[in-house]
Amino acid sequence: MQGNEKSLPAALFFNFYYKGFLTSAIFTAIVFLIFVLLPLSAFAEKKESTQLLNQQPFLAYEIAGISMQTPSDSIPSILEDHGYTQTGSATYTKQIQVPGQRKAIYRIEVDDTPAERQITYFRGQSGGRVKSSTQKEKPIQADEIEMANELYQMVCAEASPQTKEARACQPATDALMIFGNGEFLDISKSFSAQLNASADSTTIGIKHIKD
Repeated sequence: MQGNEKSLPAALFFNFYYKGFLTSAIFTAIVFLIFVLLPLSAFAEKKESTQLLNQQPFLAYEIAGISMQTPSDSIPSILEDHGYTQTGSATYTKQIQVPGQRKAIYRIEVDDTPAERQITYFRGQSGGRVKSSTQKEKPIQADEIEMANELYQMVCAEASPQTKEARACQPATDALMIFGNGEFLDISKSFSAQLNASADSTTIGIKHIKD
């Protein structure tokens, strides 16, 4: 009986100590997780915010007055104001007479689905006789150079040397702006872009994968 009486305080002490240790361990683990997870959460929010900020220029980028944010039902009238005629469900064209009895052919295609929107601009020439020029490099057309330069700046100008190399960014001049060898280039998981601008012809494109 005395043995049992002596062991009871020891049992209570052990039980209290064990529970106290367990509680302390749980509290320490919770504090540790808070200090670890909060910075990770803040980092994730900052990263998401940065990604949204980086996407904004591509969302706002305009080709002939239309962008990724332009309502679909507004596109025909906007392009009409820019001199285009709708020649297909997603195709708009216009022609302008240029020297040498030639015509500059402009074509814009807008592929808009619930999953993505792609806007592609193309200018070329047809008809007449091609005359040789004394200029080695003619400048990009005035109505295109600002549009081409804005896209080039977003894709190439602020990129690291490694990224510029991966994107095949050639040095921009008044006569040539090109990246991605003139083909569509993935910029992020949400955006692709295309640029090949010169005096003879220009192709500009942007594609957005919608969330």
